[in-house]
Amino acid sequence: MLHEENFRHHYAMTLRDWCGNLVEHWDDAVAEVGLPTAKVWGLYMAASRVAFERNNLQLHHVLATKVDPRGDDSLPLRPWWQP
Repeated sequence: MLHEENFRHHYAMTLRDWCGNLVEHWDDAVAEVGLPTAKVWGLYMAASRVAFERNNLQLHHVLATKVDPRGDDSLPLRPWWQP
């Protein structure tokens, strides 16, 4: 494993914005998917946001690689796309 990061805080903020966007465009969402589906998505996103905020739910990003017989992973120590 080369890196691990918990995206819990980021997902809470993202879901906050998605919930706000759904409320702002509620009529359009209902017209597109129907009232039952729009309600389910609203509840799902709101409950997920609360779970992330209360640390009942986490999302971890893991970067792992297979090493060669010498233990080398052949990856640079820094991302190659940054100066």
